[in-house]
Amino acid sequence: MEADKPAMSTQRHPMEGKRDIPIMVVFVCMGLVTLTQLYSVIPMFNDFVHDMHIGESLALWTQTGYGIAYALALLAWGTLADKVGPTKVVVTSAVLSTLAAGLVAAAPTGGALIGFRVVQGVVAASFSPAAFAIIPVVVAPERRNLTITLLTSSFLAAASLGPVFAGSVKLLIGWRGVYVVSAVLFLALGVVLYFIIPPVRGSAVGETNILVPFRTVLSKVPAVLLLLATVTMLSTFVGLLTTFLQYTPMSGAGKQWVSLIGLPAVILVLLANSWIHRVSVTTRLTACGVVSALANLGILATDSSVAWVVLMFVIVFTVGIIGPSLIEGIMPFAVPYVGVGTALFTFFLFIGASIGPQLAGVAQGLPGMVAIDVGLQIVLIVLSLITSRFKAGDPVILRVGGDQ
Repeated sequence: MEADKPAMSTQRHPMEGKRDIPIMVVFVCMGLVTLTQLYSVIPMFNDFVHDMHIGESLALWTQTGYGIAYALALLAWGTLADKVGPTKVVVTSAVLSTLAAGLVAAAPTGGALIGFRVVQGVVAASFSPAAFAIIPVVVAPERRNLTITLLTSSFLAAASLGPVFAGSVKLLIGWRGVYVVSAVLFLALGVVLYFIIPPVRGSAVGETNILVPFRTVLSKVPAVLLLLATVTMLSTFVGLLTTFLQYTPMSGAGKQWVSLIGLPAVILVLLANSWIHRVSVTTRLTACGVVSALANLGILATDSSVAWVVLMFVIVFTVGIIGPSLIEGIMPFAVPYVGVGTALFTFFLFIGASIGPQLAGVAQGLPGMVAIDVGLQIVLIVLSLITSRFKAGDPVILRVGGDQ
């Protein structure tokens, strides 16, 4: 998989390498604010029940509806980024996110709240495909892996920061204030994006058949295998986190530590980034799968809350490495349709995040969840090893929807 790897983009941009640090900063901030919206409702379900006079099961749809809309809309936004150019899409994302957050803040009824959250999910999905398509074009080659790691790490950090941010703002100015503050942040980021991100031409400009980019990416067996492996990344983490929060006798403080342990793990991934990328993608994925499986088994070997927090730190650390490694492995097989490639990656990523709580519900406790997690880590290892047998320059070996 690593041999004969082409550049992640065939474009050579005149602004390449000239705004790397500002781009890193604004993309991380945008990633945090965007993905924070997914997790912002967690501490506010009871507020929705009381203020909107809706049932608890209906209130949960403020998150489920957002997540489903986000995953499905990713595919459309990835296509649009390749058609009209990712810079236009990423700036539009901030503008539309401002409006969508404002709609949620002003929702008059429970039904409107759920509907506006669905709209917010559709809009939020526009950011990541466009951002990932911009990075390989305008960021200097030696900083691309770091930028991708920063962006994917911001998605992971949002899972910890989202509920904390929403809970803190809610205490000060109420749950509607959470989305007013979010709208202000999106508006400010939109202005910065407009001036910082240089124009980038879409890779599918002039392409009339919108299925061609998808067919091109999905015609490559390695891309398909790595996309399937992507499902394991967050399904294991979210499933295990849900199990700790819902099905273990940990104290409130212990559960809070389990939730927040992702932040120092993400920081460690960033500090170790240059060393991590000296190792091949296959080796990284295989090693992380083994370490995560062992950490899962370690959870069953102890009933100490402190040990559980430490082992969750190890698991989150491996997740922080797996994400950028999967992108690095997929992108050579997605050229020139980088927007669609990243949209497919993020789609499968959030499919995994969505089924994580369902896996926890099936497991009904740590023994069952650990068994599921270990099984999924084995799947990750096997798929990465199979993929390593292919090269990015290999001919098409899987026909999807007709000849290329």
